[in-house]
Amino acid sequence: MSEVVAAQNVIQEHSVLFKSCARCSGDRQVRRDFDGYYIACLSCGHVTYPEVTTQEVVRLLEWKFAS
Repeated sequence: MSEVVAAQNVIQEHSVLFKSCARCSGDRQVRRDFDGYYIACLSCGHVTYPEVTTQEVVRLLEWKFAS
């Protein structure tokens, strides 16, 4: 399952999304690591990987496919 998150407009890293977990209806937090953004539930640990569109991601993908 893929979620679309517009990081520029609404969601920043470490934002808390209240009562939005599909599994337990708990609170989730937007996090980021070396592989990109992910959203983890603070109650049950359920993780989703959103499709994030930012200028940084677009630039990195252009560089990846250009080489």
